[in-house]
Amino acid sequence: MALLILTLSQFQHPLRNAIKRKEYLWRELFISNIKHYRMKKGLLKIQFILALLSFSSISFAQVVISQVYGGGGNSGAEYTHDFVELFNAGTEAVNINGWSIQYASAAGTSWSNHSVLPDSTILPGQYFLVQQAQGNGGTLALPTPDFIPESPIAMGGSNLKILLANDAVIVTGENPVDANIVDKIGFGTANGFEGTVAPGLSNTTSGHRALNGCQDTNDNGADFTAAAPNPRNSASPLNLCGEAPDDVVVTITTDGDVAAEITTEAGMLQLVATVTPEETSQEVVWSVAMGSEFASVDASGLVTAIENGTATIRATSVADETAFDEIDVVITNQVVAVTSISITTEGGVPAIIDEEDGTLQLIATAMPSTASQEVVWSVEVGGSVVSINQSGLVTALSNGDATIRATSTQNPTVFDEIEITVDYIETGITELNATGIQLYPNPTQGLMFINATEKIKEIAVFNLLGESMMISNQQRMLDLSDLQAGVYFVKVQFQNGHTSTERIVKR
Repeated sequence: MALLILTLSQFQHPLRNAIKRKEYLWRELFISNIKHYRMKKGLLKIQFILALLSFSSISFAQVVISQVYGGGGNSGAEYTHDFVELFNAGTEAVNINGWSIQYASAAGTSWSNHSVLPDSTILPGQYFLVQQAQGNGGTLALPTPDFIPESPIAMGGSNLKILLANDAVIVTGENPVDANIVDKIGFGTANGFEGTVAPGLSNTTSGHRALNGCQDTNDNGADFTAAAPNPRNSASPLNLCGEAPDDVVVTITTDGDVAAEITTEAGMLQLVATVTPEETSQEVVWSVAMGSEFASVDASGLVTAIENGTATIRATSVADETAFDEIDVVITNQVVAVTSISITTEGGVPAIIDEEDGTLQLIATAMPSTASQEVVWSVEVGGSVVSINQSGLVTALSNGDATIRATSTQNPTVFDEIEITVDYIETGITELNATGIQLYPNPTQGLMFINATEKIKEIAVFNLLGESMMISNQQRMLDLSDLQAGVYFVKVQFQNGHTSTERIVKR
């Protein structure tokens, strides 16, 4: 038992450091072993040996690589430069004078691209931003870098390997394990990494170490995720990796506690995010979780209206990316410009009225659909043929053609028109005309019969545009079943050279 107590006391200091770096698993394991000892001494011996073996594999390096971005200045990138962010996850300040950041391509063996670090000290919980190569694109400069190498490294945007060494000795090989390596990460298709490879990056994502830099399980795949770049420097809020922090809570309110609504055209609403506990960084990332077509939000939480609707705005804690809050902002009174008007008939029926005093319902649709749908109806041509009310209902007055117009109330220069034909026959059978021809029934659903006093040579059917639809030499009957509903002209040519033209309606 004395030997066991001595062994435990020898590991108290590193164990305390492990606990402060959120390695809670080991604390629980040792406590569990002490309990088991009281019940079964033999079990303690086995479990304690296993614990020591596992415990010895944990990396206690205080300074780690907390973020990597290789897409700076590439197509679609916001930031103009690549960067590497270091972080002190320990409890003591670390001077990095003469240390080096070394880079290799995903499948490379040469780590000659490197940056030797200056005489600088990183405090516990402090970040250290190293600016690397600049691309041709991007619009945002990095926050003030803590160090800019004389020969910046141009890193790959998706797949790469990078390591931090405690001296300037260049390592070699696909997956080096040199004693001077403090931290090493492989992304995407890289063949060098700790544990498993971290996810690939892009021009719009960087590799983030979990818990804002505090997590280091020596497994890149478990420790890193790809997310939007968030470069932090030594002036950023400290992130101490001590005892488990209280749960981070984000709360969104409106500035002045006004209603969460925008009622003026292109109006704005200022939102405020509060992060608790108070000692937690108050920095948040604003985004539109739903309804980006209705509103936008900038980095300060200012919401700008776009269209009528409801937008869900989210604020996410930078200190804890799992903590966020949302608020619904209702947008009204936004004027959406009408771009076009389209007139259709209700039910898609032909634009024909074939009954005396008959009616036809018209529908006007404004585009885009969010624009005002209000229109003014008018009869542009044929005021003696039809009338129309302001709901779009056309009423027949007499046979003939009419032009109906729907004009946007918002913009009178935007309108559409439709041609209406009124053609009704009270008896359904025409009298013999001066040329001795009778067509019935008219209107017809298909078959039309012919009564003529002279012998017919040819019958031609034309549409309203004068286009020939069919030609027949029938004497008694026409089959119009294949024609679409509408108004047509039937021209009859007799053997004696006379002609007669009649207007018919096909239903």
